[in-house]
Amino acid sequence: MCASRSYVIGLSELRVADPRFTAVCDQHAKRAAVFVRDSLMVYAERHLTD
Repeated sequence: MCASRSYVIGLSELRVADPRFTAVCDQHAKRAAVFVRDSLMVYAERHLTD
C-alpha cells in the first residue's frame, strides 16, 4: 500500500513544525529538516495521489 499525497505532505510539514524533529534532522546538516520537507513535498506532488 502506498501512502497518499496528503499524508506524505503532512509528515513532511511535521519535520519543520515540531522542534524535536527539526533538532534531530539538523544534527546531520544545517537546515536538513527543511531539505527533507521540500524533497518529500516535491516527490508527493509528482508521484502520489490522494
